Amino acid sequence: VIQDKHEDSMAKFGAVLALGIIDAGGRNVTICLQTGSGLAKMTAIVGMALFIQHWYWYPLTHLLALSFTPTALIGLNKKLELPQFEFSSNARPSLFAYPP
Repeated sequence: VIQDKHEDSMAKFGAVLALGIIDAGGRNVTICLQTGSGLAKMTAIVGMALFIQHWYWYPLTHLLALSFTPTALIGLNKKLELPQFEFSSNARPSLFAYPP
């Protein structure tokens, strides 16, 4: 939490960056460096490697998006209508709730 407007600029940048990563993709993405079958996703790995260098050159922060994988469940038929389907999740509902 930034308490003073004279706080170190790197602390402010880190706080803004952390909130951006949390809210990325409407909170429906994760960072994934592998495919579903376990193979390495080179674009994701390169994006993450360049993102790690963001302290030296800020425009590299945008490359983190290369490592995001969507986690939303979207189902449409050929007519772009919402079909009837069911899925079950063993996760507790609070895991999907927005923070206060």
